Amino acid sequence: MDVIHICLNVSDADRIAKWYTEELGFEQSWEFTTDDGTARNVYVSDGNGLELQLSDTEGEDEFDAGTAWD
Repeated sequence: MDVIHICLNVSDADRIAKWYTEELGFEQSWEFTTDDGTARNVYVSDGNGLELQLSDTEGEDEFDAGTAWD
């Protein structure tokens, strides 16, 4: 089984994407906002097939166990 990508719920997708690109050498690959405008998703990839979806939670930074990823 291959993992296509992992979705992480984050409070600031731009800040987290910057960390992944500057500190770990990932590249920002693409992004989209849902049709209803409620969620913005930024994708970063490592060049070896791993892609992370950073789903912006509009400032929410407290997550219960199991809610920080999809």
